[in-house]
Amino acid sequence: MYASLNVSMHSTRRSKEEMRAQLLEPLRRTAGEIEADLRAIARRRQSFGVGDEDGA
Repeated sequence: MYASLNVSMHSTRRSKEEMRAQLLEPLRRTAGEIEADLRAIARRRQSFGVGDEDGA
């Protein structure tokens, strides 16, 4: 499974450097939390014997 996070804002609000400094770590943290949730769901499904034939 592949996923992405997206942030949009007007290009004149912040420089690339400001965006990177202010947003990259929170986005990485959020991605990690989403990944942990998806792993927990997959483990729970496995424990109940719920199949995932299509790989989704």
